[in-house]
Amino acid sequence: MSPPARRRQRWFKKRWVFAGLFVALAFDFLAFRDMVAGPHTVSPETRADAIVVLTGGSGLRIAAGLDLLAESRGARMLISGANPDISPDEVVDRTGGNPALYDCCVDIGYQAGSTLGNALETAAWVEDHAYDSLLIVTSDYHMPRALLHLRANLADIELVPVPVTTRIDPSRTFSDPASFRGTLVEWVKWRVTGLGHALT
Repeated sequence: MSPPARRRQRWFKKRWVFAGLFVALAFDFLAFRDMVAGPHTVSPETRADAIVVLTGGSGLRIAAGLDLLAESRGARMLISGANPDISPDEVVDRTGGNPALYDCCVDIGYQAGSTLGNALETAAWVEDHAYDSLLIVTSDYHMPRALLHLRANLADIELVPVPVTTRIDPSRTFSDPASFRGTLVEWVKWRVTGLGHALT
């Protein structure tokens, strides 16, 4: 085979390798999208010792957590990763929550600045209260990565996911550009996080 023919053969082989890789990644993204897309329902029997809300996305996460707390699905709630520049009173005002519920049963964590930070902040809170099970409230697209970090830091704690549909809606991946970008970015982060945990 002449050198030009060999070069063409190598070029075609590389093209098929890249095409196969692209197809595999596309199917993996679609599987992730199907895994996190709503609608989401929570059984009336769903309960745990406490509730943890991971901030971000929108106030819908906190509102969902407060609803669970008001229904006595957990005895206490942690809001993890609140903005340090926002006072507890401002958190109450912005979320429209019942001040009495906050006074009795809500802790606001200001230490977390990332999903890993949420997991570390939650682990310290759980240790302080000796809980054995948690309802985890976060956006549906964020839940898989959040659980990776939480399970790595709360190995003996039962984690019950309560996904919430927020502004980035995986069910609208192919009709809303913001939802497509958000779901795509989260898929990449989830895969990178999973690889990181697998290598440690």
